[in-house]
Amino acid sequence: MRPVAENDGARPRLGAIALLGAAVFFTGFLPIVMMSVYEPDSRTRYWPAVGLALVLGAGLTRLGRAVPNATARAVSCVALVAVLLFFATMQIGIQSAFRQRWRLDNAQGAELRTMIPNPSPYSFFVPLGIAGTGVRTGAPVFDAEFRSVWEFPWTTWKFIAGVYRRDDVRAGYWRHWTPGVPVAGAGEAGLLYVERLGPRFPAEAGKGWRVPWDRCVPFVIDEAGHVHLVTRIDWAAADRGPARAYPIPLFRPYVESGRLPERRVMLPAR
Repeated sequence: MRPVAENDGARPRLGAIALLGAAVFFTGFLPIVMMSVYEPDSRTRYWPAVGLALVLGAGLTRLGRAVPNATARAVSCVALVAVLLFFATMQIGIQSAFRQRWRLDNAQGAELRTMIPNPSPYSFFVPLGIAGTGVRTGAPVFDAEFRSVWEFPWTTWKFIAGVYRRDDVRAGYWRHWTPGVPVAGAGEAGLLYVERLGPRFPAEAGKGWRVPWDRCVPFVIDEAGHVHLVTRIDWAAADRGPARAYPIPLFRPYVESGRLPERRVMLPAR
């Protein structure tokens, strides 16, 4: 058996292939365009990329038929290889940034474990601010794409369990583009978390779930990627007088003995 050549009368229907590719591209890309709050990850672009490859392949094949000259085809092949090498080189930078972000995530986990080696059961680690991604290439838009493990609800719970090698610790997340979500504020009973938590955290009808202060481990991450424990939460509302402060019980002995610097975060009164 030998491959069927184009001159055997089995020439591919390039028009149909191009139309199929266009349909695949637009049906895959339209949902991405419709997303406004969440910027899709790169894996969501695989489908439209397949469609674009079909269109491009059909177009290049038609161009090859129109220019049957062997030299012209050789030049086009060299150009294609050059483009592929260019994009492959870009991938090196992207993968290096992902590796840098992964290493920084693990370093932050190690910092938390050093500062709090043995948290009480069902302690809730919650970031209240992340200053940067830790990736600095000189291109701010590029750097901003490499988000922290602490910015996604589906990664933090697994990550914190791996840090402590325990299944009785919990973690929340923080996002600068969703103010008030998931941490909506604070009150006498603890932090108010608006996304569903387990039965260990009391629910408040119409508000959310309360993280008690004695199990709350708030922290922030600075521009350099280092973790700092938040030792005091301040909260106030415009109609409730001056701000109130609540020292985090877990950290008070360390603050009072001078082993931990005071760090405060202001939250709405809820």
